[in-house]
Amino acid sequence: MKKILALVLTLVLIIGLSVPVFAAKSAGGTVYFKVVVVDGNDHKDAPAGTTPDNIAYSTVIDGKSIKVKANASKGDFDGWVIYKADGKPAVKDVDYKVLGAFSLTDPEIEIVPLATIVITANYEGVKTETILVNDEDESPETGDSIVVVLSAVALIALCGAVVAKKQLAK
Repeated sequence: MKKILALVLTLVLIIGLSVPVFAAKSAGGTVYFKVVVVDGNDHKDAPAGTTPDNIAYSTVIDGKSIKVKANASKGDFDGWVIYKADGKPAVKDVDYKVLGAFSLTDPEIEIVPLATIVITANYEGVKTETILVNDEDESPETGDSIVVVLSAVALIALCGAVVAKKQLAK
């Protein structure tokens, strides 16, 4: 009876400690999107595929909006073009949402990013080149490795108890 109780308690320990590890939610829980605004072709000196130091970016909390405004001193404003982090064109209502009555031809727009995006302003018939943005996940890892180690030790102890029982039964 003691051996059965020991086996049952070991199984309860293993299940009780290991299941919550795999069900752990992401730490923090807040989602941030990087928004890079490229205002004209001021970044041509940067190597291809890199984000130049002189290009600032904002981090926007999921669901929040950001306003961007064209620079009147750069000439006649033609409109905005929005790209994904990898340089491909962004899709409205998939990668971003435009708020209110704003359109991409207005000199000032308010958008809600749904992914990391690059917003480029075009002036005087010249299309602004996009840049690639590092979009790596910076979320901390989840789970508790100590619990995994304890579960592994408990499983090894269970195996040892089964082997010992069979050896003693001989």
